[in-house]
Amino acid sequence: MNYDSTPSRDSSLGLIFRLNGLWSKVDYPAEKGDYDSWNNILDRIFVNLDFIDEYEAIEKDGKLIDIKLDSDDYKI
Repeated sequence: MNYDSTPSRDSSLGLIFRLNGLWSKVDYPAEKGDYDSWNNILDRIFVNLDFIDEYEAIEKDGKLIDIKLDSDDYKI
């Protein structure tokens, strides 16, 4: 078996495995109506899918208070 172990391929496979694990955790809370937990897991999925996009951190007194996403993120 010839395995192509380039950084791009390795990171892609890592992302697929992380997303698969997260998706498998969504079903149980959704079936039980635990939408707070479900929402947290969906947030982690979004973060994994959106890790490349640029954003602008909005800070006040040295603390992060909001994040300004680009227009593509609003479409999602």
